[in-house]
Amino acid sequence: MSLRVFAIQVVLSTVLVFTLYYDINFAVFPGEGLWNYKGFGGKFKFLTFINMFVCIMFWMIYAVDRELVYPKILDKIIPSWLNHVMHTVHIPFLIADKFLVHHQYPKPFTGMITLLAFAMLYQCWVLYLGLVKAIWVYPILEVMNWPFRVAFFALSWMFFLLLYKVGSVMTAKIWGGNSKEKTKAK
Repeated sequence: MSLRVFAIQVVLSTVLVFTLYYDINFAVFPGEGLWNYKGFGGKFKFLTFINMFVCIMFWMIYAVDRELVYPKILDKIIPSWLNHVMHTVHIPFLIADKFLVHHQYPKPFTGMITLLAFAMLYQCWVLYLGLVKAIWVYPILEVMNWPFRVAFFALSWMFFLLLYKVGSVMTAKIWGGNSKEKTKAK
């Protein structure tokens, strides 16, 4: 690993640690309900680990109706910079990561099935919180009826696969194909 890549990873890790520290120690939501849920998962019930997808979907829905993903009341609780750390900063760093680190993708079928498994697991968790605990992580899902939820999730899966393919193609263009192809060529 080059010093440049290491330095960037240290900076990103520092931003993540500070953000988590701030969230745990200073982001206090008044009253009970969605933001103060003390049950299983606590503050970490949102599990938004699928970065590029979450960022893009968040801002697309926000542009249509912000109340469906980030109600105005949150502006009083979560500073603007923290919202951008959660929903914006990932995108340029993920793109920079493509240029700095050669990612080796598995076979396309394996990669896509694994990605869809994570996506479905995440969506099941979101539905569990909404249906069982009455905590809608994304308020948009609360206002949707079941046919729209199913369509939304199905379109989300297609979007996940599209992002996976774009990442794979970007890696091949930037790094000249994947390692397996280079090994076979030798």
